Amino acid sequence: MSRNEQHLLHIGYPKTGTTWFQSNYYPNVSGIRYIERPKVFASIIEPDIFSYIPADVQQEFDVDNNRIVICEELLLGGIDIGYGNGSYIKEMALRLKGTFPNARVLILVRNQVDMIASWYYQYIRTGGTYSVNRFLYRRNMYNLFYKEYDLFSFKILEYDKIIDLYASIFGAENVDVKVYEDFASNRLGFMQQFAADYGFSFQGNIEKSVCITNNQRYRKGTMRLARLLNLFSVRNHVFKRYILNIPFLFILSNRFLLAVNKYKFMGRRADNRFILGDANIKYIRDYYKQSNQRLASKYKLDLERYGYSL
Repeated sequence: MSRNEQHLLHIGYPKTGTTWFQSNYYPNVSGIRYIERPKVFASIIEPDIFSYIPADVQQEFDVDNNRIVICEELLLGGIDIGYGNGSYIKEMALRLKGTFPNARVLILVRNQVDMIASWYYQYIRTGGTYSVNRFLYRRNMYNLFYKEYDLFSFKILEYDKIIDLYASIFGAENVDVKVYEDFASNRLGFMQQFAADYGFSFQGNIEKSVCITNNQRYRKGTMRLARLLNLFSVRNHVFKRYILNIPFLFILSNRFLLAVNKYKFMGRRADNRFILGDANIKYIRDYYKQSNQRLASKYKLDLERYGYSL
């Protein structure tokens, strides 16, 4: 089976453009059956280990008569589904293999400093209240490991190990690794090559589509205010502190924050240094050096170009 005929499992990482692919690209590719996120959750992610039957999902998706494409970053975990001891990631990999045994796997990686800053920003943006240190260094929170299963773990971004896991299950020849920064720096060029690599025919104006981007980050003052307002709403995270829950405040405060974020008096945009701090940036860069060296060497990736720690 050629690459242009294989099912494609685009499994992340989170914060590597997957929302754009889900909303603007895959639904407009002809000749494939793109499985929307709610269906991926309901049919693949949510069933427990005793309920998941690959043959049932194969029949539901009609895999023998369609070229299936899935794009779901939470198959690798993320802010809402933590690393734990790695069992979730392995379970999802085995489910995918059992359901799509001849599929091709696509994983996009991103500079870990940028990635972690983006994850923590998203945590605050969606209701979190922990400080960046409490968010990152979960080992200080609980004595028993299983109580922190869904919290952030640096291990989830040791790309080489997780990619090796997929290579061992699907075969190294069926696992593609691409660099998010290549996409971000030249979207049109990246997507033209992407279409050629996978034999995709995009129905629409790709030049216009690649110009669609998400909203910019909060300004520094807006981010501080968001964390403060989150103390008065129970939404949207289990792992947070709150003083009391004011109904509908989370929805109303989000609208308010988006409105005030337009104004320069809220300060400059929150950059990585503001979000993480110099000490945490140094720790992150030191932590991932060996992993990135191995990743760059084994998978022939030019990570130095984009400032990955090596």
